[in-house]
Amino acid sequence: MRPEASGTLRSDTGVTAAYWGVEDADAALERLLHLGATESGGVHDVGGDIRVFDAVLTHSATCLVSSRICTTRSKVRNGPLGGLLRFSKDDGSQTRGGRMEIETIDLSFMGEREIIASFLITGDSSAAIVETGPTSCMEELLRGLKGHGVAPEDVAQVLLTHVHLDHAGASGNLVEVLPNATFYVHEVGYPHMADPSKLLKSATRIYGERMDELWGETRPVPEDRLVALKGEGEEIEAAGCVLTAHDTPGHAYHHLAFHEPESGALFAGDVAGIRLPGQSYVRPPTPPPEVDVEAWNRSIQEIRRISPSAICPTHFGRFEDVERHLSELEQRLQDWLLFVEERIGQGRSQEEIAAELKDKGDAEMLAEGSGPENSGRYDLAGNYEMLVAGIARYATRRREKK
Repeated sequence: MRPEASGTLRSDTGVTAAYWGVEDADAALERLLHLGATESGGVHDVGGDIRVFDAVLTHSATCLVSSRICTTRSKVRNGPLGGLLRFSKDDGSQTRGGRMEIETIDLSFMGEREIIASFLITGDSSAAIVETGPTSCMEELLRGLKGHGVAPEDVAQVLLTHVHLDHAGASGNLVEVLPNATFYVHEVGYPHMADPSKLLKSATRIYGERMDELWGETRPVPEDRLVALKGEGEEIEAAGCVLTAHDTPGHAYHHLAFHEPESGALFAGDVAGIRLPGQSYVRPPTPPPEVDVEAWNRSIQEIRRISPSAICPTHFGRFEDVERHLSELEQRLQDWLLFVEERIGQGRSQEEIAAELKDKGDAEMLAEGSGPENSGRYDLAGNYEMLVAGIARYATRRREKK
């Protein structure tokens, strides 16, 4: 005798279909159609253990299911309803989609909210992420994936804007955790992902004993999991969309920005500056050793040419006032360069210049309506001592070329 059914699915039109365990969920939905459920009706679980709820059998065959059946979603996705599922948490909020969707995962860097972001793209039964963040935030990244109903094995692409530890530091540790993921990086940054020893040596000169506290362990990414990009418009198919890679040097020689034309979003890494949610103030991130203001200005022009409807800086979020944002960044880069060059010419030390630039920068931030407490939050993404060091290095190189 067949065991008692786990539960029953019932359509809004009164048609019912029993199911036996989560493995039978897709077949039960098919039986509803065969039994006369309309393709525009809702489907609800009746006392069962997979808790299919508010499913909508549309012509695109989309249905909402509880995150409780995520362990069997590959079977359900490939079932008779055409393979488009939108996963939801038990509270009903949407987390997975047959159509492409973008979510921001807050990596809670140093216990502070909204400093470093990883962007999650879902759709077409797979997922991609832009930026891993540092290893010190890896658990927050994985918690964010889980919170959005994404299993680690579903992440097929990891796109890195550049190899700095706050953007890509967790990559080597994620290789085993994300077993199906391919990591995309600028060709100049590729060697540092395969062998991060030089990157770590350079970072240690800057951060010293705080390396582990800030960034955690950094491990190499096997070359068979890496793809090098030139940023010449290469297209990467990911999670039901196509992202285009653009070479955007300035903050670093090896910087990429990724444009997703369907949403209009440009994942801008650091080339679009630092801007925290709810703020208009844009701080240029200018750490050593690769800052190049001239190249950065060209990259800003390239972003204008791309004409995104929104920019998504890793520090932090999504902003739609693109031209105002870029103009402020462009102006402040030039202004700060002249400020630092002038004081170098006066014989000031970098420590003195950093203190003066902090006063200037904080006054600019307050003038845009921000509160003084946000200065420290911006510092977590890029503090003035580091920013002055990068500008001073660039100014010295520029002077030597003349």
